[in-house]
Amino acid sequence: MALSLCYECGQQVGKGAEKCPNCGAPQRRIAGFLMALFVIAVGAYIVMWVLGSSEAPESRPVQYGGPQLPTSSVGEFSR
Repeated sequence: MALSLCYECGQQVGKGAEKCPNCGAPQRRIAGFLMALFVIAVGAYIVMWVLGSSEAPESRPVQYGGPQLPTSSVGEFSR
């Protein structure tokens, strides 16, 4: 069985133990919480990506090649 150190008294505690057998301090379970939070965040990102890419093509703005240059109302070659 894998052992870790109690954050309260520093004695060895089994990884599956809920409390330290020496001082009775509850053991922290941060790794499982962080993993669950990460999985939820990645799942939410994937759902938003799928929903965002399912828009109908006609509802997206049409993009043309280069930047649009302003046009003047005065003739281009007037001297």
